[in-house]
Amino acid sequence: MFDGSLEILNATRNDEGVYTCLAENDRGKANSTGTLTITEATQITVAPEDTQVMVGEEVHLQCQASFDPSLDITFIWSLDFRVIDFYLEWKHYERIMVGGQAQTNRVGVNSISVQYIQEVH
Repeated sequence: MFDGSLEILNATRNDEGVYTCLAENDRGKANSTGTLTITEATQITVAPEDTQVMVGEEVHLQCQASFDPSLDITFIWSLDFRVIDFYLEWKHYERIMVGGQAQTNRVGVNSISVQYIQEVH
């Protein structure tokens, strides 16, 4: 026995729209409607590069991502799997966001600036 579900395999933008399910038997009919919205996957288009700098220098690491224009994007930076807290570590890390470009070009650009690099023993 089927449960009335509909599965769409390999969904595309052409599958967007209003879907209606109608159930009926000898006791009557009922229906319900839902809207399906398809979004594009977020992808990194420019990844941070391996970089070498001298102790005390400043370095900029860049990251760009393409994403669906109907969605917002957030960049989260981490160091050795520890998320960087830009509020607590503002003297050492600076987030650089290029504004306006994200929605019009569907490309988010984010850079991080590391200041006052120190040797860790």
